[in-house]
Amino acid sequence: MFCKTVDAIEMNYWNLSPYIVTVPRIANALARINRYAGHWVQPISVARHCLSLVDTLKKQHCPAGVQLQGLFHDAAEAYTQDIPAPLKDRLHVFDERTNEMTTYRGFEWRLLERIYCQLHIPWPIPLEVWAADDGVYEKELPIIRGHVRSPYGNDPETVGFVFINRAEILMHECGVPYVS
Repeated sequence: MFCKTVDAIEMNYWNLSPYIVTVPRIANALARINRYAGHWVQPISVARHCLSLVDTLKKQHCPAGVQLQGLFHDAAEAYTQDIPAPLKDRLHVFDERTNEMTTYRGFEWRLLERIYCQLHIPWPIPLEVWAADDGVYEKELPIIRGHVRSPYGNDPETVGFVFINRAEILMHECGVPYVS
């Protein structure tokens, strides 16, 4: 099973090559993928959502390492798209490594773990990230309903740039090598 990146490099989901997983590739894709299957007045990208989560974690005085984990918590979606949460446990994928069926959520989770490993980000993602992720929805509602403008704008190039910049800062603060 293959997918092509923005720069036309083929990616195998079951054998993720290290050179495929880079911060710019992830930022580029997440900045162009809309959450909630695009069903809102004002679309919000996965990258904007991740930036909102980092803002929330920072306001909660979480350390840079937790903020970094929050920034990349949806990184697998850069390669798979954003699937609405209610479907993730009902959809199944054939895992070529184990020759077994797995839930989409399980597939996505294993892919995310490999991405974190290749980016040298600590794994597993702590519960405080997931708790903050649940709360970010409330923060996003005024934006997606069209009542408030996003602090990061709507342009994928700008959002991608902000995502990359935030990743560089957090990786530097955590002593994690930046993967470009």
